[in-house]
Amino acid sequence: MITLIRLYMIKAKEIKYKLVFWEIVDTIIAELAKHPEEIEKKLADSVVKLIISNKGNSEVKL
Repeated sequence: MITLIRLYMIKAKEIKYKLVFWEIVDTIIAELAKHPEEIEKKLADSVVKLIISNKGNSEVKL
């Protein structure tokens, strides 16, 4: 049976992990917002790679 103190400690740890996660997400988004042209360049490169790889695999094999 979980005591009240143990339940409090578990909930506090859950909240701590959630806060750390959202802090990391926040810093990543802030860094992305500072350099939008780099993001655009990386996205364009990724889309081009996907298109090229899909063209090579689109042949019908019988």
